[in-house]
Amino acid sequence: MLQAMFNGVSGVQAHKTELDIIGNNVANVNTIAFKASRTVFKDVISQTLRSATQPSQSGLGGTNPFQVGLGAYVGAADLILSQGSMQPTGKVTDVAIEGNGFLMASDGNQSYYTRDGSFYLDSAGNLVSTGSGFHVLGWTADTGTGTIDTSKSIDKNSTIKVLVGQTAIAKATANLELGGNLDASTPAGTDARPLSLDVYDSRGVSHQLTLSFTKSTANGTWFWNSTSPDQATATSAVVAPSAAFTAPASTATFTLNHVTISIDSSETSTSLVNKINGSGAGVIASADGSGRITLTSVAKGTGTAPTMSVTGGGAGYTLGSIFGASYTNTSGSGSPMGFGTIVFDAYGKPTTTSVDINIPLFHSDGAINPMPITIDFTAMSQLAGDDTVQAARQDGLKLGTLESFSIGKDGIITGRFSNGISQSLAQLAMADFRNSAGLAKAGNNMWLETSNSGLAQVGTPSNGSRGRIAAGFLESSNVDLPTEFTNMIVAQRGFQANARVITTSDEVLQELVQLKR
Repeated sequence: MLQAMFNGVSGVQAHKTELDIIGNNVANVNTIAFKASRTVFKDVISQTLRSATQPSQSGLGGTNPFQVGLGAYVGAADLILSQGSMQPTGKVTDVAIEGNGFLMASDGNQSYYTRDGSFYLDSAGNLVSTGSGFHVLGWTADTGTGTIDTSKSIDKNSTIKVLVGQTAIAKATANLELGGNLDASTPAGTDARPLSLDVYDSRGVSHQLTLSFTKSTANGTWFWNSTSPDQATATSAVVAPSAAFTAPASTATFTLNHVTISIDSSETSTSLVNKINGSGAGVIASADGSGRITLTSVAKGTGTAPTMSVTGGGAGYTLGSIFGASYTNTSGSGSPMGFGTIVFDAYGKPTTTSVDINIPLFHSDGAINPMPITIDFTAMSQLAGDDTVQAARQDGLKLGTLESFSIGKDGIITGRFSNGISQSLAQLAMADFRNSAGLAKAGNNMWLETSNSGLAQVGTPSNGSRGRIAAGFLESSNVDLPTEFTNMIVAQRGFQANARVITTSDEVLQELVQLKR
């Protein structure tokens, strides 16, 4: 009878533990991302009063073992890791996990794991967990490019900081796309309406860039040149004459910067200057009173010396006949920005698609110098009509401050700046385990890795076995109240039944004591 009493005691204790587990589940019915536990009962070792026997050859059958159990105990409190429902909050720092995995946090000493995504920004801009203040872990983006290197390992110091209203960002102009039309009916040597626009260096400082276009006598060809008031000092190339111009005996062809100019026997220095200036060859010609012709390049800087040649004109007619035998062709000094020609086909489409220029800044103040910019001519045209050349797109941006941010499904925190740019700031880290039920609860909705959970498999959300992030939501507790109340009734009845075993055993023992009367 004593064994029956002790069996009842073990049953009472086991069901009391089950009620403790049920009570904890019910208490956490509104706890963010709480995972309910279930009670797993196990029987205690049984006392064998008679072992099993096998059938004998004399005709007797076998017998089963005769065992009496020694009670019950709670073998485990298994976690139920099913997904909780999503609760919308509208708060930008709240996140929920759809699928497997845990977010990572740190108290400065070790890493924790949680599915509670109720985060906020503290006074220092750190993304932290509500209540505990644990720092949320992840990868920080490069402040200049916004690229995130997720190959770096995550440790307790991989904290995320978002400085709304303080973080500044600027983007240097690297690409400039031009569009619009250059009037095909423009007379040679005539300038189209110049285009002026602001471009930005790597520190976000704006600089004026002016592009000029001059119609050439060559079919479908325009000379273009770039200038800036912020350009470092540079000089033009100069062709300096040593003698007066001499007309050829017969018609000669003067090629200047790949533009051909006809010189006939009646040519004068004045008429030739007018032809050169009307050719769109990228030089400015002038003649003095003695008939000496000087050429000055429109573009400034080294490498701007005009290319020249002459054919025809009779025996002995050379460049020296035009400029004097001892003429000089001196290149400009300083860093050039950019110049050249744009060629259009018979349909007015550019065959010159893009060019590279460099703006050498007089005062860079630490910005990248010179400023490299690629100019795209693809969207331009040369048709009969108005000059409408304009900047279709350029990717530079002035200095801006972080105004707001959002968190994507992949855990990337994207900042929106006052200058219109959007750039990645950081990315949340997630971990998954081979046996998530093996994690140890550490309070504050946090979990710790154990020897039976396996090592944390850290990576980005929406990758591998890790779920995706739902921003503006929190995961609700997965406690099911109807199930818990049903289990509570069953546990209560089990407790009562085992208590009845104890009282019944007591009464039987009492009867045994009274037999001597």
